[in-house]
Amino acid sequence: MAELERSLAVGERQWLLFAHVFSALGEVSERDVILGAMRIYGRQIATRETEGASLHLFEVTRAPGSVRHLRLTPEDMRDPERLRELLGR
Repeated sequence: MAELERSLAVGERQWLLFAHVFSALGEVSERDVILGAMRIYGRQIATRETEGASLHLFEVTRAPGSVRHLRLTPEDMRDPERLRELLGR
């Protein structure tokens, strides 16, 4: 994802082309992971799909440096003090 984040600029458009989709049995595909991450930084404008490939156009609305990623555990969710610490409040 670091390579992708370096290419993002607010107000610009980003094309993503997937020539094949790999996913281990029972796991989420790489394409789905990357598209999910892109939806954090912008909105999808268009998609074109064919057998074995897809092309996606995004408009970037958030700079990568402005988005915080948190990994919350169930324990974190039950502890209001820990949540405040993680959220910087």
